[in-house]
Amino acid sequence: NSAAVTATAPAAPLFAHEHAYFPVLLPLVAAYGIAAGATRVRTGSTVPSMVTHILLDTALLAAAVILF
Repeated sequence: NSAAVTATAPAAPLFAHEHAYFPVLLPLVAAYGIAAGATRVRTGSTVPSMVTHILLDTALLAAAVILF
């Protein structure tokens, strides 16, 4: 669906810019933004992407607590 790609293409870099607290994470976060957009297009729902977002944030918080 070209409309979905047109909507996802600018959204992924904006998502990455907003969520990449450390520049080294920018490629990972950009990839997640693209995957979340693709998931939304395939499923028609934002729920899977939201659940993944929560799990990823929880894992990163746990890693930060353990490492620092």
